[in-house]
Amino acid sequence: MADISRRNILKAGLITPAVLSSITVDDLFAQENTSTVYMTKDLSPEGLKRIYSYINKEITGKVAVKLHTGEPHGPNIIPPVWVKDFLTVIKNPTIVECNVLYPSPRQNTKGHLETLKTNGWTFAPVDIMDADGEVNLPVKGGKHFKNIAFGKNILNYNSMVVLTHFKGHAMGGFGGSLKNISIGCASGKTGKSQLHEGMWGATGKKFMENMVEGGKAVIDHFGKKIVFINVMRNMSIDCDCAGTSAAKPTVPDYGILASTDILALDKACVDIIYNMEHNAGKDLIERIKSNNKLLEADKIALIDYWISFYKTEKLGFKLDINSEISLMIKELKELEYGGYGDRELNRFEEICLKEYVNYCKNNNDIENIIQSIKTNIFNPMLIRYRSELEILKKKLALLNLTNELSNLEKKLKEEEFIIDFNEKHGHKIDLSSQLLSMKKGLQELRYGGYGEAAIDKFI
Repeated sequence: MADISRRNILKAGLITPAVLSSITVDDLFAQENTSTVYMTKDLSPEGLKRIYSYINKEITGKVAVKLHTGEPHGPNIIPPVWVKDFLTVIKNPTIVECNVLYPSPRQNTKGHLETLKTNGWTFAPVDIMDADGEVNLPVKGGKHFKNIAFGKNILNYNSMVVLTHFKGHAMGGFGGSLKNISIGCASGKTGKSQLHEGMWGATGKKFMENMVEGGKAVIDHFGKKIVFINVMRNMSIDCDCAGTSAAKPTVPDYGILASTDILALDKACVDIIYNMEHNAGKDLIERIKSNNKLLEADKIALIDYWISFYKTEKLGFKLDINSEISLMIKELKELEYGGYGDRELNRFEEICLKEYVNYCKNNNDIENIIQSIKTNIFNPMLIRYRSELEILKKKLALLNLTNELSNLEKKLKEEEFIIDFNEKHGHKIDLSSQLLSMKKGLQELRYGGYGEAAIDKFI
């Protein structure tokens, strides 16, 4: 465990308890040999937007948003209304898809465009990337392919956001980010046939290896300008390719996960399914394990092959004390009426560090350290703030009811209460900005307000 400091704590924090795991990987895809998987329980457009903010540093230029737009009336796809809201935080986005191999209206561009309208994908540009042809992308170091055919228009984008509905899949066991970019970006005419080796010729481990090579071609093409989000909701054992015939989801909704590392992300989602309480993921587990799609219960078949590309030394997840503290700081900072300010947050962090050091001396594990911090430090701060917030709200309510003060006097008194409240909770108060606010209030009174001479005297 590295030393904790203000420098290496994730400053952004997260949404809910949450940095799921770290995984040792090659430097090609992660700084300092670690990849972080973020998680939020907030299954909503807001959850999508906020989790994206932690992985979008390298996303620039013209952005392809790769998602499964579904067969006609598909019941389990990511809701288009969510995606519409999500796209507001991406500059220059285009939803991208490719035609499919199997019999479907989406097998050709005309039918695909009609299906897009049917399913409500009408709020943003949509590019069927293989509508005008295909392009071969190289598979560096590939065992099965030297190159694979993808939709030609993939060359038109600088970055890619891979937005995936995590679910089961008849051929791959599960459909995560890897399937979304590998099969999903492969051209319908050639690329998908290459990966499937005709119409479903490749199965089991061989199909998984083919899919890895397809994914690697896409990732190599975009380099660091590709990120991955998996939405664990409506997790049928069937892919969205099944449309209205997909099995009804039996696995409970879980949340949204995101990473800049595709292997860490898909591995984390599978781990979650395997570790659900009361064996709630059993139906999807059976789908994943069927036909040797998993070699054993805790090991994805594709990982063996993926390792040959990325030289992963160890696969295993652990809680990250840095990230857990940052989550608590984030929550304390975003409380109503300003939350805690830097002074109190810095003090909170220092106390956490002391707690960490003391626990390490006693050889306690990270889970115990985090639980102690939450019980003895974080939760009391939350309780204190909320109690004092109730007092502030009562004062503001009484102030609003009084008839003894003018509206301006009420406004100034309200600002005074809030300033005192914020200062008490660690905020540095900027007096000049407060005076400017008061000055504006005096100037905007009815019938002209106070003049400059009176205001200058007030200041």
